[in-house]
This record gives sequence, C-alpha cells and structure tokens, in this order.
Amino acid sequence: MMYEQRQQPLMNRADRRKINGERRNAIEEERLEVVDLSGISLKTLPNPSLNLATICELYLFNNDLQIIPESLTARMLNLVVLDVHSNQLKSLPNSIGCLSKLKVLNVSGNLIESLPRTIENCRSLEELNANFNKLSRLPDTIGFELVNLKKLSVNSNKLVFLPVSTSHLTSLKILDARLNKLRSLPEDLENLINLEVLNVSQNFQYLETLPYSIGLLISLVELDASYNQITTLPDSMGCLRKAAKAVC
Repeated sequence: MMYEQRQQPLMNRADRRKINGERRNAIEEERLEVVDLSGISLKTLPNPSLNLATICELYLFNNDLQIIPESLTARMLNLVVLDVHSNQLKSLPNSIGCLSKLKVLNVSGNLIESLPRTIENCRSLEELNANFNKLSRLPDTIGFELVNLKKLSVNSNKLVFLPVSTSHLTSLKILDARLNKLRSLPEDLENLINLEVLNVSQNFQYLETLPYSIGLLISLVELDASYNQITTLPDSMGCLRKAAKAVC
C-alpha cells in the first residue's frame, strides 16, 4: 500500500510531462508559417536571422533567382512545400537533403542540369516536378530512397534513360517523362504496383521499344507512348486490363 502511494506521484509527473510535451508540439505546429515571395523579381535571397524552422511552405516561383543558399535550406527543418518554378536556377543546394519533412518540390522551368544526390534524403517526398530543365540524368539510386514518391514529372528535359532504381518507386502513381531523349525504359516496371499514369510520348527518334514488363503494370489506367519510333508492341500489352486509355 505504501509502495503504491509512493508510486502515484511519479506516474502523475510522467503524465504531466507527456501532456506538456503534446501541448508544446501543438503550439509549434500553430506557429508554422506559409511564406509567399513569388512574382516579385527577386534576384537573390537574403540570409535572415529569424528562425526558418517556423516555415512549412515556401513559394518563390516566377522570380529571377540563380541560386538558393546552402544555409537557407539547411535551416528550414519543417518545410513541407518548396516551389521555385520559373526562375534561373542552374542547380539545387546539397543541403536540400536536410528537408526530411518535404512532401512537394517544384523546380520546373529552370536551367538545372542535374539533381543533387542528397535529394534522396528527402524521404517524405511525395511529388517531384522538374519539368522544363536541362536534366540529362537523375540520381542513380533515387528509387531506393524516395519510397513515398507518388508523382515524378520530368518532362521536357534531355534524359537519355531513367535509372534502373526507378522500378523501386512502389508508391509511384504518375510518371511523366515525355519530351526527352529516352532510348529505353527500365526492365522491371512491373514492380510499380501503384502506377496509374505513364507518359513517355514524344521521345521521337530515340525510343524504339517498350519493355515486356509494361504490360504487367497492374494499376495502369493511362499509357501514352505516342510520337516515338516504336514499331512493335510487347505481347504483354494484352494484359493491360485496367488501361482505359492507351496511345502508342
């Protein structure tokens, strides 16, 4: 009995600590901010002294930015959305890998030739838009790390191939790789069990064949492989039971 009486205050203190911790987390979430600096002709970003960890969404599109400082992305630890489309960026900072909570990244309409390998550390990423750049390749192991990626849009670049690891993006629903220079597609596409939309159209004279595995995509509802040099389709195409739209 005395033991139970002595234990009770300890349990109460533990409960209080838990409740206080939950309250602190709730307060921190309420303090998270959306910052919109789009369309104001920004050429450079300042190095503010404020706590960048309070920013959850940052919109910098339609500016004249040529660089994103390493120190900036390294400090935005709660960032969920980063939209920098339509700037003059030639690269992304390596510190983008610090954005462990990032879910949406839009870098379309820039001059980016390659994505930093550290982007693989953004394991919460669900949507990556990198259209209208100068990408010639994607990080080789991107598919092994971005396990939550649902949309990968890299149209209008200079991609010659997609990494073999692309077939490990098992959460992927949309893959848009049209208007590139693709010569082939990964062999093991059947692993993309959630893929619904696949667009590899307008690779023109470069893409001549489709892999057998393309007919084994169990969730595919839309396939566009038009405007290529494909003369024969794999026998597996007859297995595309869900495909409501297939243009080849």
